[in-house]
Amino acid sequence: MLHEKKPTPLIFFNIGNEIALPFANKSSFTHTPLVQQMRQDLALLPIWINHLGTNAYTWLPRGSNKDLSKLQNIPIKASVLAEENAPFNQKELPYFELNLWGYEPTLIRSFSRLSSLFPNGLTMPSLGGDFPNQLFDRSLPSLLLSEWDGFSALSPYFCDSIESLDKAILTLSPFDSFLVKIPYSSSGRGILPFSFPLSSRQKEQLRQLLVKHKCIALEPLLSNKGDYALEYWIDEQGEVSYLGISHFKTQHFHYLYNIVSSPQSLWLELSSSIGEKVLEQIIEKHCLFIREHIAPFYSGPVGIDMLLYQSDKEVCIHPALEINVRGTMGYYAHKLFEMWGEEGKSYRMKIDNFRQEGEAEKFFNTSLRNNPPVFSDSNKLQKGILPLTLPLSSSHFFASLETVPKP
Repeated sequence: MLHEKKPTPLIFFNIGNEIALPFANKSSFTHTPLVQQMRQDLALLPIWINHLGTNAYTWLPRGSNKDLSKLQNIPIKASVLAEENAPFNQKELPYFELNLWGYEPTLIRSFSRLSSLFPNGLTMPSLGGDFPNQLFDRSLPSLLLSEWDGFSALSPYFCDSIESLDKAILTLSPFDSFLVKIPYSSSGRGILPFSFPLSSRQKEQLRQLLVKHKCIALEPLLSNKGDYALEYWIDEQGEVSYLGISHFKTQHFHYLYNIVSSPQSLWLELSSSIGEKVLEQIIEKHCLFIREHIAPFYSGPVGIDMLLYQSDKEVCIHPALEINVRGTMGYYAHKLFEMWGEEGKSYRMKIDNFRQEGEAEKFFNTSLRNNPPVFSDSNKLQKGILPLTLPLSSSHFFASLETVPKP
């Protein structure tokens, strides 16, 4: 089928894509119930940022809420395509191009098998057969830090044998604690803390982790004084652009929320801690690294997590704790402010996780009733809570953007 027009993006928020990457050569992959639940509950997130243009569609997998009637009082126009509505009407649909939040070959193959559902065509992203493993196996920070003057001591140790594991443990022994990171898991997941001295049971646990995953990374556990990230974009020509700073909160290595405010205020906040010159040098180094090691294979968003930490009597910066070659919550928060944020105001973008079915829907209804979003004439969020997802009775996750009162 020949097409003269540029395809319309069909966006799928495929959070948890890293878990499927070790099985990239398989014809299909079944995610855990948790990942499937997150994909259903959070599928609507892309409609709020227009990062691929106002004509983009958002894909809603089975189990997602496809009833957008509760958004009728919110100034947004959303185009969605619900899997449950297939087969689709040819006259109503454009020619699509699948756009994934994160690289996932098995998901691309799954969509290929659904091609008959798209009567006007669906173009697939590359399966990425030439993608080096380092893009997604958590080894990029080591590659960046190992030759970075002043930061090489922060480089993680990758262990693929008992000998290299024992050597890494010995090298890290001057620290009180260290982290173990599992490859092909995203930032915030697949992280285990250990403290010295190690017990016999802990040593055996480390060996078992190595046997199971074949490679693990060890790095010092630093005293956290603030979680930040720098967000970048790689265009189709391989050019790298700096987008902005992300400031987020974590607890026990798990993501809690993003602080959403203007790029200028986030710049002032971080540069006041480490100095503007240091921040500019980090951005320059990141851009050079992305251009050389990521851009030849990939286009789209890249987020580099950083950490403010306490070292003796001063606060220092770890400039590359994680390198995420995919969409990130920091990128999403940056785009949220562009769409809904007002200069001088601060917001919190969070994803709440509820244990019991019905709790997310109840929280959503209560929020909409007691603290509804209020917008300016230019459709900027002035106060209240903007729901970013529409939970069902079966949902466990609810995402929102809420205004934060000035201190």
